[in-house]
Amino acid sequence: MNNIKTPAKNYRELILGSLAEVDTQIVLALEFGYINKEDVNMMAEHIQSLRKKLYALINSLPAR
Repeated sequence: MNNIKTPAKNYRELILGSLAEVDTQIVLALEFGYINKEDVNMMAEHIQSLRKKLYALINSLPAR
């Protein structure tokens, strides 16, 4: 039964995956010269903050 994914678990994984996609897009934007390192550093701080908040939210929800 533990291998069955509930909609809530899928949603949690989707949220974290979407944040990882944003992180990847920022790295690509830097590599292609669309943004500078200072912008990346600022966005990385925001992403890290969001990631911490998302994990706190996920961990606060009941396991289903």
